[in-house]
Amino acid sequence: MPEFDPQYQHTKVPSPSEVNPTSSEKLVETLLAANEACVSRTKPLVAMLGRCRQQFTLYGESHKAKDTEEGNQKAATNFGLAADIDQVLKTFRERKDEKPENESTSEG
Repeated sequence: MPEFDPQYQHTKVPSPSEVNPTSSEKLVETLLAANEACVSRTKPLVAMLGRCRQQFTLYGESHKAKDTEEGNQKAATNFGLAADIDQVLKTFRERKDEKPENESTSEG
């Protein structure tokens, strides 16, 4: 898993009043670098959540196979955690696929 790169931890994003035509290129470079840092930190977290979801599902199946009241309760807990992770990953995918409000979806 990649290590955290503190280079972008405190990237200052200038306010609109601080931006002028000569610094706009630097602003774009700063924003792109900060975005790339966020994306690179997100990918391993999403992968880890997928592995956690798999493991909770396996635990749930294992407990359910015992066919006891305690096993069924533990299975329900594990399946619930797997479902929670599914919802987080679904929300992440939906947000990742969203287009900015000002981006046109039709060509003109």
